[in-house]
Amino acid sequence: MKSSWIIVVLPLLSFFVILLFGKRMPRGGAEVGIVAVLIGFVLSLIVASHFWGGNNGAYEAGITWINFGSFKVQLSEHVDGLASMMFVVVTLVSLMVHVYSLGYMHGDRRFTFFYAALSLFTAAMLNLVVADNTLQLLVGWELVGLCSFMLIGHWWEEQVNSDSAIKAFITTRIGDVGLTIGIVILFFAACAAMLSGGSFGHP
Repeated sequence: MKSSWIIVVLPLLSFFVILLFGKRMPRGGAEVGIVAVLIGFVLSLIVASHFWGGNNGAYEAGITWINFGSFKVQLSEHVDGLASMMFVVVTLVSLMVHVYSLGYMHGDRRFTFFYAALSLFTAAMLNLVVADNTLQLLVGWELVGLCSFMLIGHWWEEQVNSDSAIKAFITTRIGDVGLTIGIVILFFAACAAMLSGGSFGHP
């Protein structure tokens, strides 16, 4: 359970490795992305087995980014039975996409960039799974939208792909308005509760 954060970090690290060194690698960096997601899938099964064994207790951990008295911004994780199941689903589907794309994207001139974006997309989705606060949730959601834009518009030279990417980007941005407003309301409500001496949890 304590190693569940590695599942999120692995594809994030592979994104940077592929982006910086992918073109120098034998398979254009695809091997890094596949290995990272494969290890994440195995770890996901281990985390899930903890709950399959009948343990229903959630695991929470985190580190503080910003600390201004009672105001704290944390990078944290909350892993329960549902999160463990989504770990398995996300890493399994991502692994299949990574492997399938070896042949589908073979010979593409932006092959390395595609795998870098795919790794970042996987990391963003896994961040949504473990996010323990709304700010972290928003960051993950925005990264998912950005990666969707990049992947849908990968062959941007074709007008239909470019139009689809723009349409997807605009659609997600419109949806983000409601999410952002909700987070802002929760944030100020939490601040008001703390100033009045009450308790509201973390936004």
